[in-house]
Amino acid sequence: DETALPAIGRFLDERPLDAPAHVLVTVPDEAARQEPALRDGDTITWVVAEPGDAAALDAAVRALPVPAGEGYVWAAAESRALLPVRRYLQRERKLPKDRLNITGYWHREEAAAAEAPDTADAAAQGPAEIPSPLPWLVARAALRLGVVDAVADAPGLSADALAARLGVSGTGIGVLLPLLAAYDVVVGADGGAGLRLGPAGEELLDDHEREEYTGHEAELLLALTHLAPAVRDGTSPWRLASGATLHDTVTHDADRYAELVEECEQLVFLLTGLTADPLWADVGTCLLTGPGSASVVAALDDAGRRPRLRIAEESVPAEVLRGHLTAPDRIDWTAGPADVAVAA
Repeated sequence: DETALPAIGRFLDERPLDAPAHVLVTVPDEAARQEPALRDGDTITWVVAEPGDAAALDAAVRALPVPAGEGYVWAAAESRALLPVRRYLQRERKLPKDRLNITGYWHREEAAAAEAPDTADAAAQGPAEIPSPLPWLVARAALRLGVVDAVADAPGLSADALAARLGVSGTGIGVLLPLLAAYDVVVGADGGAGLRLGPAGEELLDDHEREEYTGHEAELLLALTHLAPAVRDGTSPWRLASGATLHDTVTHDADRYAELVEECEQLVFLLTGLTADPLWADVGTCLLTGPGSASVVAALDDAGRRPRLRIAEESVPAEVLRGHLTAPDRIDWTAGPADVAVAA
């Protein structure tokens, strides 16, 4: 949708292959149209629709002709509006996960829910209730067992058929399903037409949503079960849970380090302030370290800053960072003297 236009423009400008791009954008008004840098063979389709209109976005995506051969799909819009698009591309068109990147850029809130109570109202309601961790744990179990994907792939499964499909006991599924139904992950747990995904389950098809339950952030959260002894002993919950420091863990695990590198892409919103500083006029060599190094390199390029660049990292992080840089060969991957160092 319209919020993705800056990213679309950048993709079109920086794509590494001369492959045709077929762009679809929903905008709330004709005046929101832009003129991106298209090449021969590219197409662009504009659809006027209300922001977050899932039906309009789904219909427009289905109307796009699918080119022959292998391709890659990238999409960004309101998170719930992307759910039917995800179902269409993953379940109907059977696009493999490494050919698909669908990202919820924003989340529509109902007007009543979006209105925060004033201080007087909040005080009248009494102390805030501490939320239970049970919904989070149930959603994590559903993702780790494969419940969400199984029900999405074969809606209408019975509880027994689901258990057989997952290779788990019927008793275990019988315990889990009522909880999943209570939190809208699945519907139909009481029999009838079989199991289908509920609203919460549909959202868990989004890779970015499920990271909260199965990725690096989830592991950090689970380590907090050791918070009390960690505080008492003056150590870290992560070290008690895993036997290693968090630093040692991520610098020896490419997948974990890659998650941190991707999270550091958010630094783009801050780095224009750094790269605008007059100090760069006198910088001949810059030493970088940390998972945000790739984002700093991109920010320096965008600002027209061209210092010689060094990156000082251990072998696994260095290899991950290479994969996130457009020209890794221009980087000196050894530590050494520099005019300025940036720890990102």
